Amino acid sequence: MSTTVIARPRRAAAVTADYRVRYNERAKEERESLKRRREEKASARKKKRTMTNAPPPSPPLSESPQSTSSGELVQLVSPPPEESASWSDMEMATEEHTPPPAETPAARGNVQTLPQPELSLELWDLILKDFYPSQLTVLAQVSRPFYDIVAWLPIWRRVCENGGLGEPLSRGRKGTYYKLARFESARICEQCYKKCKPSGSQAALPVHMPSEGGNINLCRTCRRAYYLAHPEPPIIIEQNTQPDANGYIQRARITKGTGIDHFKLTEGDLNQLAYTPVRNPYYRHAAPMRLYDRQQVHEYARRVHGGEVGIEAMRDRTRRHRARLQHRREERAEALRQQRAARREALDNHFQQLGLDQTLVQWDVARYVNEESTSIEACAELARVRQQRRDELRNEMTFQGHALDERSPIYEAYVMHGRPSRQHAITKLVEEIMARRAREQRRAELEVALGQKGLAIDARSTLCQNYISSGTGTVDHIVEVLLELDWFVREADYMRNRGSVLDWSFQQDSFKNKHPLGKWKALNGYLTKRLENHIWNDIEQDQDTTARPPLTLWPQIRLMMPDIWTKQANDYVATTYFANLDNFTKAVREDPEIYVKTITDQFLIKAMNDALQPSYASSQRSSPKLSSTSFASAMQEALGEEKFQRFLESARKTLMDEIMGRYLKGAASQLPGAMQEFIESTRMGATLTVQRYNEIKQTFIQEKIPEIANETDIHPTYLIALLNSLSSSVGYIRCYRC
Repeated sequence: MSTTVIARPRRAAAVTADYRVRYNERAKEERESLKRRREEKASARKKKRTMTNAPPPSPPLSESPQSTSSGELVQLVSPPPEESASWSDMEMATEEHTPPPAETPAARGNVQTLPQPELSLELWDLILKDFYPSQLTVLAQVSRPFYDIVAWLPIWRRVCENGGLGEPLSRGRKGTYYKLARFESARICEQCYKKCKPSGSQAALPVHMPSEGGNINLCRTCRRAYYLAHPEPPIIIEQNTQPDANGYIQRARITKGTGIDHFKLTEGDLNQLAYTPVRNPYYRHAAPMRLYDRQQVHEYARRVHGGEVGIEAMRDRTRRHRARLQHRREERAEALRQQRAARREALDNHFQQLGLDQTLVQWDVARYVNEESTSIEACAELARVRQQRRDELRNEMTFQGHALDERSPIYEAYVMHGRPSRQHAITKLVEEIMARRAREQRRAELEVALGQKGLAIDARSTLCQNYISSGTGTVDHIVEVLLELDWFVREADYMRNRGSVLDWSFQQDSFKNKHPLGKWKALNGYLTKRLENHIWNDIEQDQDTTARPPLTLWPQIRLMMPDIWTKQANDYVATTYFANLDNFTKAVREDPEIYVKTITDQFLIKAMNDALQPSYASSQRSSPKLSSTSFASAMQEALGEEKFQRFLESARKTLMDEIMGRYLKGAASQLPGAMQEFIESTRMGATLTVQRYNEIKQTFIQEKIPEIANETDIHPTYLIALLNSLSSSVGYIRCYRC
C-alpha cells in the first residue's frame, strides 16, 4: 500500500465549523442509508422464508456495531508522499481538503455503492496484519465503516504498549488506542512500534520501500537493518584514476573537523577509521593534522546514522538549533536595546524637567543606560552639583576678564571632583591663559622672522617646538638653522645622506654636535659636484641667490675645500696616467724609487689639465660664464703656492701607490708558475713554523724572483710585493696553527 502525505494547514474557526456541519450531514445520510438497506435485507429474508418454509438464519455479523456495511474490499492506491508526516496529519489533512460529498444514489435509496463485507473483526485483523500503521490510517479515510474497522484493530494496543504511550483517556483526542497512537504518530517507528526522539538520526524518519510503494517511518535501528538488506546507491567521488609514483590512487581527503561538522560524527567514531597524519599548515609546532578518506567517512556515517536520511536529519537538527540560538540572541539583543531606549528616554525627560546638563555626567549616564548600576535621581543630583561648580567658576573667570577654558585639566578636576579648591583652580587657569598667550606671541614672532626669509614653521622641528612651548633659544638662531636645513634639502641632497637624522636638532656648531656625518656627506658631495662642473671660484664670489650656501656654512666650506681639491686632482692625474697603457707597462719594469723621480711637476700639472679637456670644452660652450683658467691654475690660486707644492710631492707618492695597487689586483689572478708552486708548497706544510717559513721565502726571493723578473719583464720589487700580499695571510695562518 502507499501513503499520501498532505501538510495540514491552519484553518480559521469559521471554516472548521462549516466543515463539521457538512461532515455531520454526510454522516447522517450514511446512517439513514444503512438503516434502509438493513430494512430491505430483512424484508427480503422474510419473503424468502415464507416461500421456502426454511428456518430463519441467525443475525449476521454486519449488524453488530463493530462490523462494516461493505460487500467488498476497496483497493486503495495513492501517490507516494513527498516528505515525512504523522498519520494524524495525513488523515486530518485529507479530510480537510476533501470537498463536501454530493448526494449519492445510496442516499436517495436507489443503488447501494458502499462496501458491505460480512466479515468478523478477526478476519479483518488477519487481512490487514501486514499493513503498516500509516497505510491503515489511509484506509480509515475511505468511509466510516472502514474507519470503525481500523479503529478496532488490536495493532493500536500493541503500538501504545511498545511505544510506552500509556492508556487512552476517557474522551478527547486520546480517547482510544487508535487516537492515542495517531496523536504520537510522528515519533512512532512503524516496524518495531517504539517511540523515538523528536529530531536527529534517532527520530522516526521516512524510508522509501519499493515493495510498499511509498515511504515508511522507521527508527535508526530498523533503518540500519533495512539498509543492511537493501543497500543504498554507492557513493561516487571525483578522484584521480591514475596511480602516482608510489602506486597509490589519490582520493578525496577531508580533515577531522569536516567529518564532525559535515557528517555529524564524533571523535570516537572517527577514531575507528584509518587516517593519514600530515604537518599542521596553520600551527607549525602543533599536533599533526589527520586526513580521512572522504568515501570511507561517508559510508561509516551512513551506518552510524541509518542512511542518508539520518545524516540529513542530523544536519537539519544542527541548522534548526543554530537558528534557534541566533533567534534567541536577536531576541535578547532586541530586549536589551528596548530596555536601554526606555531608560534613556526616562533619563532625558527627567533631566529636561530639571534643566540639567547631561554632558557633566556622561560616564554615570552610560552606566545607568547600559548596566542600571545607579538611579536617575543619583545622576541628576551629581549633575546638579557639577553644574553649580561650573557656573561658579565661569562667573569668577568672567569677573576677572578671562574666558573659561573647558578643555583644561584644572577645569575638569575641579568640576568633576571638586579638587583643588576654587581659588586655587582660578589661579591655575589664569596662569594657563597667560602661558598660552605667551606661546601664541612667540609663535607669531617666529612666523614673521621665517616669513621674511621665505620659510615657514616646521612642525617636526625640535627647535621650533622648544622655542614656542618654553622659549628655549633665540629667533635669530632658529632662522639660521632652518635656512641651512632648507638649503641642504634643496641643493645638497641631504635627505638621502642624512641616515638616521630625523631633524635639524643641533644647537651650536652643526658640524660638532649631533649626527654630523649626514650633513658632512651632503656638503662634501655638493662641493665635489661643483668642481666637476668646472666652477672653481670661491663661494663668496657666487651670486646672492637661494642656490648659494648660507653664510653660516662658509667657515666649514673653507676647511673642507683643500681636501676636496686634493682628492679631485689625484683622480684627474690617475685618469690621465692610466689612459695610456704604455705608462703603466713602463712603470712596472723600472725600480719604483727611480721611476718616481721621473714624474715631474709639469707632468702632474699637464695630467690634471688634460683630464678636463673634453668635458671642459663642452661645458665652456654650454656655459660661457665659466672660468677660462686651467684646473691646476685654479687649484694653485685656491690653495696657495706652498700648499700646492706639498700637494705635488704627495701626488707622486699617491700615483706610485696607485700603480702598485693596480698591479697587485691584476696579477693576483695570473700568477707565474714558480710563484704558484711556492704558494701551494707552503700551504701543504703541516709542521711549518714562522721562522722556517721566512727562511724558505727569503731563499725563494733570492733564487727564483730574479728568474721570474727576467721571464715576465717586471721589476723584482713588484714581484716581492705580490708574493708578500698572497703568501703572508696563508703562511701566517698555517704557522699560527703550528
